Amino acid sequence: ERLFAICGHAIEFLLRPDHEPLWQAGCAALAEAEERIRETVQDLVQQLAARGEPAYGVANPLPWDREGTVVAFHIAAAEGLGNFRLVDGRGNAVPCQVLERYDEVTRYDCAGADVLALIEVPALGLVSLRAVREPGALAVSAPGSLGASHEPLILHNGVLTARFQGGQLVWLEGMEMPIRPLAFTEPRRSPDWMHDWEPLRRETFRPERWGLVWNGPCRWVYRAEGCLGEHAATVDYILERGCGEVRLEATLDCVPGEGYFTADFAARPGPLLADIPFGAEPRELAAEPSRLRQPLADRSGGNDYVPPFEEDGSVGMEQGWPGAFYARNWAAFPGPGGDAAVMVEDCSIYYRDEREQGRISLLLHRIVDRTSKQSWNAQIDPALAGTGRHTFRYAYRPGPRDPAALARRVRELQHPLYVAPRYGQGEGLDGLRTLAVAPANVVATACYREGARTLLRVYEAAGQAVEACVAVPGYAAAELVDLLGQPTGQSLTLADGLVKFRLRPWQIATLALS
Repeated sequence: ERLFAICGHAIEFLLRPDHEPLWQAGCAALAEAEERIRETVQDLVQQLAARGEPAYGVANPLPWDREGTVVAFHIAAAEGLGNFRLVDGRGNAVPCQVLERYDEVTRYDCAGADVLALIEVPALGLVSLRAVREPGALAVSAPGSLGASHEPLILHNGVLTARFQGGQLVWLEGMEMPIRPLAFTEPRRSPDWMHDWEPLRRETFRPERWGLVWNGPCRWVYRAEGCLGEHAATVDYILERGCGEVRLEATLDCVPGEGYFTADFAARPGPLLADIPFGAEPRELAAEPSRLRQPLADRSGGNDYVPPFEEDGSVGMEQGWPGAFYARNWAAFPGPGGDAAVMVEDCSIYYRDEREQGRISLLLHRIVDRTSKQSWNAQIDPALAGTGRHTFRYAYRPGPRDPAALARRVRELQHPLYVAPRYGQGEGLDGLRTLAVAPANVVATACYREGARTLLRVYEAAGQAVEACVAVPGYAAAELVDLLGQPTGQSLTLADGLVKFRLRPWQIATLALS
């Protein structure tokens, strides 16, 4: 509720006295939410059986079965790091790799390691993860360092084959140079907050040092360090076993200036598909009415702009940047060797179609030179200047555009598995499974308690009519309700712990369980 209270503000038009309390309120609300999640997961984990030490619980916040990676921190092994393996609650071996080693002998006379585990977790469920003593079970390899890789370097994660050279991803599944992970455009300066978008100067990321820092078998990380004009930058290319995308983590150290940063993706002419709330929207930007911002006729210099009004009186802002379009969590387009998609973990919704130059760009960040601004524009909060360190996470997925698969996968990237240590004896649970949604083109967007009921909201994500099936163990009654919680009268069946009901293409449905 506190976050909703501030989300309606356009922060670039706030002066410092207004910006600071809103920022503090947002940070406080997020911190409290993260703490509630941590406490909830920790409480659940304590219910797990205690069969061996150390032990952890892994929780899945999404209502479908999934496989993902977690890090079990500082597993101690008195007999040496090569003398244990990881297993789940049923004793099945869990693939893993050592990330960090603590080899020094302490007063406890043991060595330890941070271990990455690749584990399957049921829908909205919980599984245990524990170390089992077994001589010679875990192959321990030291992490790599920049400059130590032989190039060109070819990596294969079981799904994708990628080739790296000179700090760049030069080939991916038949696509040459599909990604330029960072670019900076310096436009003409303006005394107003909104500068021009046309470039005076454009810089792309120049790697200076690079190498393979993690070498599987669960995660591979190829790191490049370099610069982007005057701005220092680091890019991690991340492949995980069995995953169909390359994840990128780009870190910028921004110095004062004026301009914007983008991630660029090689693209060919053809239809775009943009994620929107509860659906996907085909876009043909060239055929759509232009909504470019127009200069005021009575101002000299052309620096002041006003947005044109639509026939219904609304302001058309989406194409205030030439070729701009919105995409909520992902955007799909024709890549250099077939279809591809960009999925964002914590980036913006703003893209630019620049396929006349062979690319589609994702807007990452903007820096503003406050010293060049006039009037109230110079009184913006210094934090909005954009300087300092910023990290952006997104993923590139080659292959057919499948809206339902993209909708599910992007939620997995945005909502990773949670892991917490287990203390004490627990209550004997090997795992836990609650609500589960099927088939794959039924995607859940919310699940929460409201009074005595649990509300689960889903939508059909592929544009195809389907019979939805929801596993609801422990619930005795179910009905379909509208967004206000009132019964819709639509029929459903509840038998053997399963609720079934029909969904039209793109239909939204809310299920009330008691």
